[in-house]
Amino acid sequence: MSIDYKLNKSELTRIKRQQKLYLQYLPLIKLKQEQLQLEENRIKKNIETINHEYEKELLNLKPYLPFFSDSYHASIEDFIAIEDIKTSEKIIAGIKIKTFIKIIFTEKEIAYFGMQQWLIGSVDLVKNFITLSHHLSYLKEEQKIIKRELKKAIQKVNLFEMMLIPDSKKAIKHIQIILGDEEIASVASAKMVKNKTIANENLGI
Repeated sequence: MSIDYKLNKSELTRIKRQQKLYLQYLPLIKLKQEQLQLEENRIKKNIETINHEYEKELLNLKPYLPFFSDSYHASIEDFIAIEDIKTSEKIIAGIKIKTFIKIIFTEKEIAYFGMQQWLIGSVDLVKNFITLSHHLSYLKEEQKIIKRELKKAIQKVNLFEMMLIPDSKKAIKHIQIILGDEEIASVASAKMVKNKTIANENLGI
């Protein structure tokens, strides 16, 4: 803390009060940091799990991809469509997060006997793939938000632990030393005046 405070008792009281607030607030910031760190770890594991399932489903779907090329005049939108994406909101350490629940698909009506065998085998794979893709996207967005807020929390903890609290302690100590020196000087000066007065009285002055 730079010397931008006054060297008096009222300033000492103000800084002590400020330091008390810092010490009360620090555990709350640390708790937020811990909660966000746990959430980041959880999301990271979920991303790894869903990503593994995504890669696996992509391999399962790969043999069917040529059928959706222009040469077959087929598109997945001809058979299924996304009707709705269900999500929910949760609060983590005071941060609102939107989480993925599921996708509701609408399947186009096609006569079963008019369907190609490849189409029958691919519909569920495509639905799973799209679901995993969206789930992964939502998790990555969650991770982005949590990482940003975790960074802010860490910065605040460092600010309190490395600057605000130590600087306030130094300021309190400095003011106390100055006030102590002034008090000693004042007492010494008073004694000198008293001694001089007594000496003058003894001399009859």
